[in-house]
Amino acid sequence: MTSEGYPTVFWKDYYQYGMKPIIDNLIWIHEHIAYGTTQERWKDEDVFVYERTGGHRLLVGLNDNEIASKTVTVQTGFAPYTRIHDYTGNAPDRITDASGRVTITIPANGYVAYSVSGITGTFPIQEQPLTQEFAGAVDLDIPPADNARFVRVGRICVAARKPIVAELYWDAGNWTDATSIVVELRTARGRLMRRLTVTRSTRQGAQLSFTPFNTRDYEYYEFFIRSYNTPPQNPKPSYWLKVTYTAPRTLR
Repeated sequence: MTSEGYPTVFWKDYYQYGMKPIIDNLIWIHEHIAYGTTQERWKDEDVFVYERTGGHRLLVGLNDNEIASKTVTVQTGFAPYTRIHDYTGNAPDRITDASGRVTITIPANGYVAYSVSGITGTFPIQEQPLTQEFAGAVDLDIPPADNARFVRVGRICVAARKPIVAELYWDAGNWTDATSIVVELRTARGRLMRRLTVTRSTRQGAQLSFTPFNTRDYEYYEFFIRSYNTPPQNPKPSYWLKVTYTAPRTLR
């Protein structure tokens, strides 16, 4: 997450595997210090050290030896006699020598990220809507529409008094005038809030909209879908549901 480009964070790593504090720290480094091109400073069978050359500069050391820490001396772009701080908290401060070189120790199976001391900053919280897409089909984790029952499409968490807009696209192959699909928006407790019905004559992208009136910070809602009178050639129609809403800033 200190290299060039924009990293991907996996939900399970962040919320389920206890890595949130580690990832939060690396995101902070990525957004506040990791700028510019990359210059290699050291590479061997265990250690890779590189420097991001923009902004305040960032010296990153990676050690994949699971048993032993590794100490290396590398050239840097920092000025002579500069105190540099490890913003991961994994190693103590160091001071470059008269040539801008520095000796760093990287913990076993660990990493360090050094830059000049005293860098601070926070992330402003900006509220904006997002669009989440759900696709249901026989070969996907989310089932297709079903004639026999309502199928749960997915759950969303919506900030108080922020609108929900859902667009439905569906496979209408071989439909008759009697065929339809119904989408329901329910609260997490099962209360029906809105219903959308589409038929053979309905245009793709039909919308369901609802603005929560709850006074709490946020509320969970769930989408369900069911088909009626589908033809034998298309008994369980696939669909694509695009949902635009505003998530809460924090979860309690």
